[in-house]
Amino acid sequence: MKHHKFLRKSVGILTISLISLSASALDKPQSMEDMWKIIQVQQKQLNDMQARLEKAESKSVVLGVQNLD
Repeated sequence: MKHHKFLRKSVGILTISLISLSASALDKPQSMEDMWKIIQVQQKQLNDMQARLEKAESKSVVLGVQNLD
């Protein structure tokens, strides 16, 4: 379980970083359409990170990594 907690914390930190970078790297949205585009990009990033987390978790199960909790 310790491995899973580490992965989840890592994804959380990465998520916050990406959202912060996305928000600061872009100019203030000029319209609702611009805001929607930003949200869609961020959602794709979150979905990609979730998929990577699930893949890592399944690999740990396949490899027999034991939970340390």
